[in-house]
Amino acid sequence: MIGHILATLLPVFLIAGCGAAYGRYRTPDIRSLNTLNMELFVPLLVFAVLADRQAPLAEYAWLATAAIAVVLGSGVVLWPLTKWLKLDSKIFLPPMMFNNAGNMGCRCWCWRLVPKHCLQR
Repeated sequence: MIGHILATLLPVFLIAGCGAAYGRYRTPDIRSLNTLNMELFVPLLVFAVLADRQAPLAEYAWLATAAIAVVLGSGVVLWPLTKWLKLDSKIFLPPMMFNNAGNMGCRCWCWRLVPKHCLQR
């Protein structure tokens, strides 16, 4: 079980560590690369994926509605909390509304909840 966790998380920490070490010893100016990536490559990647597949968008209207409800609902629920705790809502609310629930930790999450089903190959 520990091997599965390390196989998932160790490459991420190694790559992040290499980047942190490089950034500590050399101070690269990557603003232009970040701009190029966010304004050119990411939209091209999204376009390429969407152009490659035929998706029945009308069938997924309920999914889009649910996603909008989750994002806006979490904002509506947490906005009074930010006022009550005297937090800056411009800083607190976006990470709460648009969280990254990617699949990097899904194997660890699944291992914790349902190990016999997730660790089979």
